[in-house]
Amino acid sequence: MLKAIQTRYKGHKFRSRLEARWAVFFDVAGIKWIYEHEGFVINNTPYLPDFFLPEFGYFEVKGKPEYDHNLMQEFSNQSGEIVILAFEEIPFLKTEMGI
Repeated sequence: MLKAIQTRYKGHKFRSRLEARWAVFFDVAGIKWIYEHEGFVINNTPYLPDFFLPEFGYFEVKGKPEYDHNLMQEFSNQSGEIVILAFEEIPFLKTEMGI
């Protein structure tokens, strides 16, 4: 398993380059975002979503398509928000932006 590389972008210290790349994508697309906006406790499990997109809902970034489906569904139910999951890289940002 590869270790995440912390990356700084726009004054934020992202836990991984993948999260930072998504922040760049949101900026390029004109999508407002808040990084690690608020933590929750879901079924006695602490959960900190990666992004809150005020116009869309929560956005979770995963390096691989492995996640706890029940946790995501329960979080969506409790928060009343849509939870969007993204997997892997954003190809054009890696090559075009050099991030």
